[in-house]
Amino acid sequence: AWLFKEKITATGYISELYSHSPSSKNSSLFNTYRFHIRNNIERYQHSYRNATALSNALLIGDRSMLSERHKEVLYNSGTTHLIAISGLHIGLIGAIGFFIARWIWSVNYKGLNFIPAKTVASVFSFLGAFIYSELAGFSVPTQRALIMLAMALLHINLKNQSSKSSLLAIAMIVIITINPLSVLSAGFWLSFFAVSIILLAINSNIMQSRGDRYFMPIKIQYFIFIGMLPVSFYIFNQYSLVAFIANIVAIPWLGTVSLPAFIIALISLPFGTYFSDQLFELAMVTLDILWKFLELISDIRHGHVITQQVNMFKLFIASFGAVILLLSKRLSLKIVSLLLFLPLFYNISGELENGDFLISILDVGQGTAVFVQTEKHVLLYDSGPAFYSGTNAGNLIILPFFRNLGINKLDAMIISHGDNDHIGGAKDILREMQVSKKIGNGQFNIDEFQFEPCISGQSWVWDGVKFEFLHPDKHNNFMGNNASCVLKIGSEEQSVLLAGDIEYKAEDVILDKNDTKIRSKILLAPHHGSKTSSSSRFIRAITPENVIFSTGYLNRFNLPNKDIIERYMMNGASTWNTATDGAIHIKYQGNKFALTTERQKRSKYWNE
Repeated sequence: AWLFKEKITATGYISELYSHSPSSKNSSLFNTYRFHIRNNIERYQHSYRNATALSNALLIGDRSMLSERHKEVLYNSGTTHLIAISGLHIGLIGAIGFFIARWIWSVNYKGLNFIPAKTVASVFSFLGAFIYSELAGFSVPTQRALIMLAMALLHINLKNQSSKSSLLAIAMIVIITINPLSVLSAGFWLSFFAVSIILLAINSNIMQSRGDRYFMPIKIQYFIFIGMLPVSFYIFNQYSLVAFIANIVAIPWLGTVSLPAFIIALISLPFGTYFSDQLFELAMVTLDILWKFLELISDIRHGHVITQQVNMFKLFIASFGAVILLLSKRLSLKIVSLLLFLPLFYNISGELENGDFLISILDVGQGTAVFVQTEKHVLLYDSGPAFYSGTNAGNLIILPFFRNLGINKLDAMIISHGDNDHIGGAKDILREMQVSKKIGNGQFNIDEFQFEPCISGQSWVWDGVKFEFLHPDKHNNFMGNNASCVLKIGSEEQSVLLAGDIEYKAEDVILDKNDTKIRSKILLAPHHGSKTSSSSRFIRAITPENVIFSTGYLNRFNLPNKDIIERYMMNGASTWNTATDGAIHIKYQGNKFALTTERQKRSKYWNE
């Protein structure tokens, strides 16, 4: 959906990287200037490492310097919007341009006779915001914010003849007309919802006296904090309870101290280095101070809440409570409204009973990650790949999946072997979650985390469900793929087999020892359907009814191999592929299997 929304028809990777400096011949003026800004920022990397990463994202929309720690602090403090060039930044730049231009034009009394100061100010406000948007890469959220700023400036120049809500509706229509696919973005709805809450805060009859107007920024943040809470839980399954305090400090600090210093430094950059260098350093110092505050706030215990998936009913109840809490003047109603937020934090127990289990083969691209859940236990088999960008399937896919289910600890993590497409996400998961038992093939460890070896014949029972390793044997000398942990889940007949990346040699060893025990209804195909695995003898011994391939869409290895698919089908098996079916869910309940896919559950017209 994201690729479709962004109009991306293909993805690739860089096999070899060459150093390149933009020149006037092959780069636009804005790109050349962005390059010089980045170089200027990087000079402060040793002295102000955190401020350098933030300013790079803040000024030119480049987040490549942000570490996982940076992202964690911003998430936990509810301030990720500070480094996402959108409404806040465009609004601040527009406001600064507006007030400076109006003040300068107001001094020119003759000019006021021809063009009103607010008209000139509006032009310079939009021009400044447009230039900033270009420097930041002119992303979709930036375009959206620019259109909304244009509507706000139009409202000012129409002498308030149009209501703010009407202009907000016009802005939405314009954005949808320009980019109809923007409605697929959560950011689109969050932006308009946040602006609607701000308008509600400004127009509400709470704190409307002249003295109270000085507290309007606090009131707006309070409205946003309460109003966005149900929506954030619904979309992200998490919310920062310290966001109110963090934003009360961060937004004014950024808008009145750091950002103005950066803007003046950028304007002066082409005319000389001394003055701009002093301003850059001042801005870096202010950002460094802000970062230390955000770190302090983000590390508050229980300041960041993660909950189970929130359904529409919970969203409606909590939203109703938010309206009462924000608009009611009666203390008794405000207290009662707090009770309506409680369903957001209540996790419904699962439907699994003793002997039941659920297996989800997650869509992690070219790799493997399998989630297993019994009545009271959860297990992860493999953790997907790490990507060239520095992120990994653990951070991007598996951890959000766990948050969606309200899972904050694992009873066991099994990494079949040490290849990147199986182990890539493990480190982030281990650092984020409590994992009671860590099992591998004995040929790797992950930093300080020690893995005990999987050994053929080792078994245990959770909630009436048997787990047993069929490979490797402690006496064999296999390495790499053929040393993968092979796990059988269920009973002798009603079972699922997770085969790792084993190849023909390992398959033969397993069959020689466990020819009858290996029989399973459902098989996660060994080595993603490679032609080096899935021998005819292996398939006949298992006799699977369903075979699942965990692969990346149009992957460079051309997996699964067509001959292997045909081999399984000739043996009577139905085939499934995460690349085309999305995540595949296997539910064993009432002595029978039910198999569903995310593509079936969340079908969209672009999937047809």
